[in-house]
Amino acid sequence: MIRYPAIVLVALACATPALGADANAGKNTFRRQCALCHSAEPGDNGGAQGPNLNGVFGRPAATDPRFGYTQALKGSKLTWDAATLNRFLAAPTTVVPGSAMVVAVPDDNDRANLIAYFQGVKEGTFQASGPPPQFSPPPSTNAGPPKGEADWKKDVPGRVHRVNVSTLPAPFDSPSASNFPKLVERPASADRPDRYPWHNHLIGLALANADYTEALNQINAGESHDCSHNEGRRRNDWELRRGQVLLKKDAGAAVDVFNRLVARTPDDLDLRGKVVETLLSAKQAAAKTIAEESLALARKQNNRDREGYFAELADAAKRL
Repeated sequence: MIRYPAIVLVALACATPALGADANAGKNTFRRQCALCHSAEPGDNGGAQGPNLNGVFGRPAATDPRFGYTQALKGSKLTWDAATLNRFLAAPTTVVPGSAMVVAVPDDNDRANLIAYFQGVKEGTFQASGPPPQFSPPPSTNAGPPKGEADWKKDVPGRVHRVNVSTLPAPFDSPSASNFPKLVERPASADRPDRYPWHNHLIGLALANADYTEALNQINAGESHDCSHNEGRRRNDWELRRGQVLLKKDAGAAVDVFNRLVARTPDDLDLRGKVVETLLSAKQAAAKTIAEESLALARKQNNRDREGYFAELADAAKRL
């Protein structure tokens, strides 16, 4: 019998997903739970709110240069092997406090299948086995028709829902238990309205009442709608607005948002100008660094107008 040192066995366990894991089931889990914010394969129509996960297996954390990660993830020094992915997906904010990834995958089998999918994509061994299976809803003991309006798409920001916990039915004992998630194809000519002006008006009303929590709730609602209905075209505007609101209650978190925003679109001088002006108005020292970096970028781009503009901003930042 060949005896392997314990450290070798641990290394093998960390590099290999659970036996019996199903990569195709992992892809289905990814499409249901992750594809709104992430892409895992070329052409899979995944979202761009989070980093691209194509080839993530075995990659050091926070190393995709196209995405602006939180300082928490940058400083985590993690490598996405099977064991680390399993730990992180089970409780992301526990493993990396301060991470922007807040959606956990609590089921052990779902995590194992997801990891097998990521590994198969990375190694080029993944082969799709056909369309996703049709899901069956959990059994319901209430056969009556649903009451009220069950279509969440008809909901609107500001609508209040009051829930009395003591009167809630038992799990799976309500008609809504049959509203199981499913993926539908994107319409060829879907109407994707831009709701930024509307939400921005509500944000202004909340700030006028010093209700920063409501202002951030409106930002979250607007950004979510923009992601699902407007192809994320306003993503930078929402992040800028988030930083502006956070400046009024948590300057450190606001600066973190602005740094991520600038890192995500490093060549956008207009956006850089808005960030610096916002930081200057709040007398934040971080304005100096971004203003000087932007001045150097304007010179590199031979943009004389912007060069003079950022020279003035850098000058103002030095006087803070």
